[in-house]
Amino acid sequence: METKSRTVTSPGLVSPGPHPGARPGVGARRREPGGRVFACGTRPGTARRKDVGPPSRRPTTRRKEHKGLMQCVLVSSHGRGPRRPKPWTKNLAFGTWNVTSLEGKEPELVREVERYRLEIVGLASTHSLGSGTQLLERGWTLFFSGVPHGERRRAGVGLLIAPQLSRHVLEFSPVNERVVSLRLRAGDRCLTVVSAHGPNGSVEYPTFLETLLGVLEGAPTGDSIVLLGDFNAYVGNDSDTWRGVIGRNGPPDLNSSAVHNEHHVQA
Repeated sequence: METKSRTVTSPGLVSPGPHPGARPGVGARRREPGGRVFACGTRPGTARRKDVGPPSRRPTTRRKEHKGLMQCVLVSSHGRGPRRPKPWTKNLAFGTWNVTSLEGKEPELVREVERYRLEIVGLASTHSLGSGTQLLERGWTLFFSGVPHGERRRAGVGLLIAPQLSRHVLEFSPVNERVVSLRLRAGDRCLTVVSAHGPNGSVEYPTFLETLLGVLEGAPTGDSIVLLGDFNAYVGNDSDTWRGVIGRNGPPDLNSSAVHNEHHVQA
C-alpha cells in the first residue's frame, strides 16, 4: 500500500528525544511498544524548507531527488519483511428503480444513476416491447425484456450496465416481461444479476415466483447471485422472525404477494 508520511513539529511542542541507545550522528530510531521500530530517523540539519509541504490530512514526504508518492515500510524487530497486501477487490454499486414506463426517459435515467454513482441498476415497469439491448448516452447499455408486439404492456424489466462493465457481459437472458437475467464477469468471479417485477394480482403471483425460482436455480455453480426488482409486496415489520432480512420500522400489514414470497422462502 502506498502511503505518504510527514513529520510536523508545532510551535511550543517539544519533539521526543532520541532513543537511549542511539549512536551520535546517526538518525534516531523511535521505538514503539511491542518491539516495532520505525526506522525513519533523519540527520540533523538536512531538512529544507522547500521539502516540507503545506499541512494536509494526508501525511506527505517529498525528497528533492524523489518526486511523487513514497512507500513507507513498517519493519519489525524480528527481521520480517513487509506484509503482503490483500488481494485487490472490486466493490460494485447496485440499485433498483420502478420507472413506470421508460419511453423517452433514457437521458434522465442516465443522469440519475450517474448522480448516485451506481453501476448496475435493475429496472421495473419499463413497458418495453420486445427484448434486446440499447446503447444509451455516455456508453451505458440497457438490456431490456418486454412483451411481443401486439400484446398489452403491463410490466417490462431491464438492467442498466455502466460503460466499464459492458465489455464483461457474458450472457443475456430475456425470460419474459417480468424476469430478465444477465451474467457478467467482475474481477475473479462471475455474477448472475436478475431483475424482476412482481404482478399486483394474487392469481398470477405463483407463476411469477416459479419462473423466478427457475432462473435463480439455473445460475451456474459458483456464481454470485444478485436479485433486484419490485415485488409489489408489503412484507410487514416482523424483524424478530426475519432477522437480518427486514427492518422493524416498516408498515405492519402484509398483502397476498408477501405471503406467497414467505412460503417460497421457507420452502
